Amino acid sequence: MKFKLATTCFVIGTLLVPVAVLAAEGDTDRTHPMTFVKDSVITAKIKAKLAEEKMSSLTHIKVDTDAKGAVVLRGKVKTQEEADKAVSIARETEGVTSVKSSIRVKGTSAATHAAAGDSDRSHPKAFVKDSVITTKIKAKLAEEKLSSLAHIKVDTDAKGAVVLGGRVKTQEEADKAASIARETEGVTSVNSHIRVKKDD
Repeated sequence: MKFKLATTCFVIGTLLVPVAVLAAEGDTDRTHPMTFVKDSVITAKIKAKLAEEKMSSLTHIKVDTDAKGAVVLRGKVKTQEEADKAVSIARETEGVTSVKSSIRVKGTSAATHAAAGDSDRSHPKAFVKDSVITTKIKAKLAEEKLSSLAHIKVDTDAKGAVVLGGRVKTQEEADKAASIARETEGVTSVNSHIRVKKDD
């Protein structure tokens, strides 16, 4: 009787081992579900930030995120400012590796909407304008083949006045940075505090 009971226990134990192994393997290979969770979290974060903005068209933007954190934005907005803001929000979201925008600005009425927005610049909208201008200037500086330009600090106030700070290797680079800032849409003035490094 004891021998029969021992044999039964042994057989049950043997049958349970593969189940435990399979369960362990299942946990170590959860790439697909975990990736999906990461993607959906990033998408949800971006959508939440867009919804917080006081711009109704941003809430209708479609957000897609792939397994590597690459984001694609789609939809229609009233102004280019809103399109730029959506891209800026996506880029600043944790976990995002790149942003591709397929956002379109609605036809000829876009200029009218933009003008109306400028005449009633409440604090949130002013902040949007500031961050968009700063982002544009920083992007242009980064595109230049001069490494020191990528480290220049850019600050923009509510009226489009830009202040540049930092250090560069030559006066030519300092002048280039100021020129880039002046040529950026929305900038009203540029004050440069950029210093040129002196090699002893």
